[in-house]
Order: sequence, then C-alpha cells, then structure tokens
Amino acid sequence: MKRILTLVSAVLSAIACNSLRPTELDIVQLGIVPDDIIVPSGAGEDGVRIIADRDYALELLSGADWLTVGLTARDSISFSFASNEGYRRSARLKISASGREDELLIKQEGAMAAYAVLSAHSLSVPAQGGSFELRLSSSLPSDYFSVSVTGNSTVRNMRLSDYILTFDVAPTTNRDKRSYVVTVSYLDGWGDAVSDSVTIVQDAYD
Repeated sequence: MKRILTLVSAVLSAIACNSLRPTELDIVQLGIVPDDIIVPSGAGEDGVRIIADRDYALELLSGADWLTVGLTARDSISFSFASNEGYRRSARLKISASGREDELLIKQEGAMAAYAVLSAHSLSVPAQGGSFELRLSSSLPSDYFSVSVTGNSTVRNMRLSDYILTFDVAPTTNRDKRSYVVTVSYLDGWGDAVSDSVTIVQDAYD
C-alpha cells in the first residue's frame, strides 16, 4: 500500500509542476510605422516601412479608384497614386495577421483648395429678435455644408441653400445679453473641418 501511495504522489507532483510552467504565447509583431502619410497632388509613387515577423494579409479599404498597391515585403509596402485634380482626398490601407491589425491613412493633396467664408462674422440682435440672412462664399457646393449653433434654441429655422444662410432669432426675456455662434462646416477628404462662423449677440430685455 505504501508503494502505491508513493507512486500516486509522484504522479500528482509531476502534474502540479507542469501546471506551474508558463504557457507559451505566440507574440505577434505587426505594424505600420507611420499612422498616416501625405503625398502630393500629382501622380507618383511612395511607400511606408512595415514591422512584421510573419506573412500578413493586405486590404485596401478605400481609395482603390486612385491608389494601387505595389510591392509588399516584411519590411515595406509600396504604392502608386494617380493625379488629383480636385480637392484633398484619402485612402485607407489595412494589414492583418494572427488576430492583429494596423491601418495606414494615405492623404493626397488636391489641385483645388476648399474654403468657406460668411459675409458677416458678428451680428447685434435686439431683444425682440428677428430674421437674418448671410451669404456663404465657398469653392464647394453649398449642400456639402451642415449648419449648427451653440447655446439654446433661441436661434431657429437655420437653413443653407444656394449659398444663402438664413435663420431666426426668437425674442428674449433675459435680463443679460446672450451670445450664440452659428457655424457652417464640412469635413474634407482628410477629416479636417472647412468652416466659418458668425457670433450673434442679443440685447438684454428691458
């Protein structure tokens, strides 16, 4: 009986030792060195450095109509791009392997510059309110823009059509002057805002 117990103890000790050993993990090294890269508006070629300890899958998420992926290797990816006669644009490229992934944003300059300028940047409004109209000058179609306002709902019925911004300011019974900011904005192909604002200062109620 003693011999059997000794054998069982030895087996249990071996199992315990094995359970204490660290589990071997497959550590994946995969990444694109820059987060983004800017290329000129003219046609050309460029590339980025890659860190990868294994083969990876590559996917062009957007921009396939003007960007073409070239040679891919463990340490680099190359690509070519067409000329851009319009506004700034961007493409997204993704690499992935063994449950890990990384993305690159490729930003291309445009031959055309986007801008937005309102005909006034400040308005003084009486306590009784009123209706107002401003003109938007822009290289972009006016329906690209959205209109927003800070503050409460005193500024109402905002509308931008054919480069004309209209809105109403409701009467106030507040004993202090109030200010609001109306903004027209558009996110360009790089995710940057093309915008302009008008500050509205409404007189206090007497």
